[in-house]
Amino acid sequence: MNYAVDYPLQSLINSTAQSVVYLDKTCKVLFFNTMAEHRIRVYRKIRMQVGINFHKCLCESTSERFLFYFNTALEGQKSNIEVQLPIGDAFIWHSVGFFPVFDESNTICGVSFVFNDIHEEKQHELKNVAYIEALESIAWRQSHLFRAPLANIKGLTELLSLQAGAVIDNELMEMLSMLKAESEKLDNEIHSIVGLTNEIKMGKAFRN
Repeated sequence: MNYAVDYPLQSLINSTAQSVVYLDKTCKVLFFNTMAEHRIRVYRKIRMQVGINFHKCLCESTSERFLFYFNTALEGQKSNIEVQLPIGDAFIWHSVGFFPVFDESNTICGVSFVFNDIHEEKQHELKNVAYIEALESIAWRQSHLFRAPLANIKGLTELLSLQAGAVIDNELMEMLSMLKAESEKLDNEIHSIVGLTNEIKMGKAFRN
């Protein structure tokens, strides 16, 4: 099989922000785009070349997982995962894909390995998750911790209102009515916050 990549296709692959590496069934490099060459050089201080075993471009902590998904692709199954790769002293989020490559007779002849830096997007996503979890915690506290004493206040105001005729003068009765009204406002606000939290969780409401 001719593994050469024609010029228009190579130009297209080189224009993408993703790193693309084509590997044969023994994990030897058949083709790589400009971004893959750049990232491997920056990440691993290795100059990638056609014909080298791609295992040389992997760090020890990632080679076992890489081999698992590589073999999975050789069995005809695609894989798309998000992983943290050790880059220097940091761990950077990447999207990684393994795709089987077929020859003219529809036989698997290798694997297309695609990876891309998604660290900034992933950090933003994790912050959003933390934000929603914090909102859920606030909603739970307001719903469970505040509602019990609020229910007691509403119950007491209702009880006092029923007995107000002989015991409470007009001024105190007015204050009692105000307390009851404010209790109902607070109860409505708690319901509103819990509802808004559920909407955010379901994706129906978003922050600016």
